[in-house]
Amino acid sequence: MKASLALRWDVRSARLTTFHSKPSATSWWQLLHGVQAIKKSKRGALVEESGLIEGQNLLLSDQPARFDVVVTPGQVHAGPELPVPSIGTLDAVTERMWQLALQLTALKQYPTANRLAFGLTLFTVSFHRSQALQTLAQVFPELSKELKKATDFVFQISHPARMALDDTSLEIHCLQKWYFTQLKLDSRPPSGPVEAFTANVDLDISTGISSDRRLSASEAAKILPRLIHGAKRILEVST
Repeated sequence: MKASLALRWDVRSARLTTFHSKPSATSWWQLLHGVQAIKKSKRGALVEESGLIEGQNLLLSDQPARFDVVVTPGQVHAGPELPVPSIGTLDAVTERMWQLALQLTALKQYPTANRLAFGLTLFTVSFHRSQALQTLAQVFPELSKELKKATDFVFQISHPARMALDDTSLEIHCLQKWYFTQLKLDSRPPSGPVEAFTANVDLDISTGISSDRRLSASEAAKILPRLIHGAKRILEVST
């Protein structure tokens, strides 16, 4: 497996998640940006605030058991030059998410966490099915013969790790999901729909669930950056 090849791929989305036990009833957008969110919706106990920040869509999703911060591409129309929009390179995205993590954990309203997680999706685009599968064959050379004949591909890896934190250590779960997708994207006339094929990897890095420990904001401020930067380390060592 040569996961390091994905270090050069683009990032489609990134997510920070704080799992907690109490509803926050907090306007996170106001706290982060000092103004009301461009869009706000409420469905039962779920409150979502969203808007464009630096050209990217930022979604703050607050519900009783979890709080998600999700970054996705802004309103970019697909076309031959950019069939699948991204939010940037891995280095740029992890830096942005690290800054968001520091902003959040500095707020007095930030909840005590049961679990913390960071996730992102990396991808690379091809205009032919065979090219996308060949990209995955380069990541998984031992499967190259099978991938030459394949029409689809999904491969998932999950492994535990440990993280030192002050005088103790935390269990960390690292999940990788590699897969192939075929997309038909509306790129506006006269070119019509754009067909694209992507090789993708979802990374989800989270702390384990502890029944007897809650993570404070100061602990989260130490843990979240390590989860975020752990994405690059996973890809670097999985070779």
